[in-house]
Amino acid sequence: MTNQIHFKRENDIELIESFNDELVGYIEYDGSTYNAIITKSNTDYFIEIDGRFDIDIETFTISFFTDNIRLKLLISITTNSVNTDAIDKKSVLVSKEQIYEMTDMAFDKNAMYIFRSYYKLESSNFLHTTFERSRYIELNVNKHPITLSYTNRYLIIESKEPMLCDVHLEICYNTMLAIGFITGKFIQTEVYNFYENENTEGGLFQYCQLRNSFSSIYCALTTNPYGYKHLISEALADDLYNNKVLKPFDPV
Repeated sequence: MTNQIHFKRENDIELIESFNDELVGYIEYDGSTYNAIITKSNTDYFIEIDGRFDIDIETFTISFFTDNIRLKLLISITTNSVNTDAIDKKSVLVSKEQIYEMTDMAFDKNAMYIFRSYYKLESSNFLHTTFERSRYIELNVNKHPITLSYTNRYLIIESKEPMLCDVHLEICYNTMLAIGFITGKFIQTEVYNFYENENTEGGLFQYCQLRNSFSSIYCALTTNPYGYKHLISEALADDLYNNKVLKPFDPV
């Protein structure tokens, strides 16, 4: 069972990382088809479309296709420009849109499934610093059992029982908010959500852009005083640790 879970997570992360490269395909909108490319710049996704969109709404949804991916994109127009090909000198109208959500067309938010959500996190010792456990934490949030784990630069929240997507996302937010309170690190920016059903070989996929992550020194202490030695001095951290003043928080 552990190997199966690991395999699923590796597949999920492989798909997430594939979006760091250019994704070439086409879109369908309002009865027309346009060539399009999805790119990523820092933490933001954009789609460049061969065509001009003059739309008086802030965000709208389009369909994006490649040979093996079918996505619904929630986007907003950011720029319209003219690109000129260096060889044939032809000019093409290009629209560049920021992507707020990418959702597999088979992704069903209204069905009960076990979900996995991935948040980018470079610190591999984050769980140990927070909970004094290195890779796997069990929690009950809103009376639902979940697990926290860390794999390949991603903090993963996984439900242990079937639930609606909106319920799972609320649990994720509450979990991140609680962790932010005790660590000073509110992890957001972007999230990748997955689930499986009997009709798919891999996990069905959804990306959502979130508010920016942030950190603050104003937070509750965890049981690892060395994480705060820059604030309280190493001598006081030694004293707190050696005298076991801070008691571990049991999340179960």
